[in-house]
Amino acid sequence: MLVQDVGLLDAEARDQRGWTRRCAQILVALHGPIAVVLLIVGLLFLPVFNDLFTAGERLAPRDSALSHQSLIFVNGHDFPCAYTYIIRRINGGPAPKRVAILGPMTSASTVTREDDRTLVFVSEGGWLDRPIDRLMHGTDPSFRIGQRFRTADFEASIRSVTPDGRPTAVAFVFDDPLESRNYRWVHWRHGGLERWPLPSVGENADLVEQSLLALN
Repeated sequence: MLVQDVGLLDAEARDQRGWTRRCAQILVALHGPIAVVLLIVGLLFLPVFNDLFTAGERLAPRDSALSHQSLIFVNGHDFPCAYTYIIRRINGGPAPKRVAILGPMTSASTVTREDDRTLVFVSEGGWLDRPIDRLMHGTDPSFRIGQRFRTADFEASIRSVTPDGRPTAVAFVFDDPLESRNYRWVHWRHGGLERWPLPSVGENADLVEQSLLALN
C-alpha cells in the first residue's frame, strides 16, 4: 500500500511527500535484492551455528563413567556447553549427570587453587564482557562483592566486580575435593575441548582467550 501511495506502481502518487517516497524506495530495496543476498549469506552461516551449538556434545568424553559425573567446563559459553547434556539425552549418548560452566572463554583468566576444594578465577575482562556473553542474561548484571550462588556441586562467591557490576573475581568452593570422581574437568583450548589438569594447592593456571567461531 505504501509503494502504491507514493506512485512506485503507477504514474499517479496519492502521497506527494518526498521523504515518504524515499522511505518506500529503501524498503523495496531491503525486501528485494538486499534480502535475497542476506538470505544466501544466512544460509551459508547455518553450518557455523550448528557447529557452535553442538561443539560441546561432539567433543565431550563419551565413556560410560560420564553419566555419574558432573562435566565441569573450566572456561566456556552457554551455546557450546549447555547443549551438551540436551543433545546427548536426545541422541542417546552418555550424558553427564550435570553440566557447569565456571569461567568465561571470551576473555583470559587466571585460576588459583586455594585449597583442596576451592578454585578462584580472576578474569581480565570479567564475566559477561562481550555482547555474545550477555545474550542469555539481563542487560544490568548488578552483581555485588560477597554475593553467593549455590549449585548442586559448589558455591560461587563474588570477590570483585567492575564499575558496571560484572564479576572479575569469583571463588568456587566445591562440595567434594576437586580430585573426586564426581567431577570431570575440561577446558576449551585451540578450538578443541581438552581434559583440564587440576593445579596443586597454591598453584596458578592460565586460561587464554578463545574464539567461539574457532570451535571445531
